[in-house]
Amino acid sequence: PDSRPVVLLEPIDPKRVDVVLRFPCQAGRRVSTSQDILQAFYELALAEGLVTPTRAAARAPKTPPVSTEPVSR
Repeated sequence: PDSRPVVLLEPIDPKRVDVVLRFPCQAGRRVSTSQDILQAFYELALAEGLVTPTRAAARAPKTPPVSTEPVSR
């Protein structure tokens, strides 16, 4: 099996997109690892011009909800 993180974007409506992360990780590190993955994804999106810092910061929640539940296959 592939151990690379997977980032899925699920459009909910024109103003909302959910981000689903799938990655192998020890239970005690899930939150910090998910934040690391989101940060790397965000930096890549900035570099590619897919988001702008002003627009993204205005729309982003202060503390994004992070599920610690494992994803079943």
